[in-house]
Amino acid sequence: MNNAGVNRMTMSHLIRFLLTENSFNVKIISLNNNDIGDDAIAELMENFIERYNKMNVEKNYRKRLPFVQLSMSNVNLGDKGFFSFLNTLDNIKKKITERSIEDIPELMTLDLSRNKISDNSLKAFAKMLTGLNMIQTLDLSHNKRLSSEGFRHLIRDLAKNCSV
Repeated sequence: MNNAGVNRMTMSHLIRFLLTENSFNVKIISLNNNDIGDDAIAELMENFIERYNKMNVEKNYRKRLPFVQLSMSNVNLGDKGFFSFLNTLDNIKKKITERSIEDIPELMTLDLSRNKISDNSLKAFAKMLTGLNMIQTLDLSHNKRLSSEGFRHLIRDLAKNCSV
């Protein structure tokens, strides 16, 4: 749905679809170059937790992530939306560790480039990385509010977490 005019008003349609069983095979969600903003991203993130719960109702079934690839480049993502994103990852991390990370057959690819993420958000993300072994690829390029200080925290914590 890149360049598709997705915004806060149309996000509810996407969310309704992503919560249906018919969407559970959708692994790649690409929203690049849409003027979505923090409020709609926060709503989407809250619903990813519900999506995860619905996708993983059966106790003996291998856990499935609510997405395998999430591309949100140039979507007007700032700190508020990013903290909602972090909350979602943290909730999924807690649910996964109730069982085992080995139950996850795939790892995540995240593209959050060309947004308004700040050093404070990146520091919080870096702290959360410990024990979060489900991210394979992460693109934070062209976030003009990020500095070497934020990346220093990220690199330090990535060194503790070899899976990213």
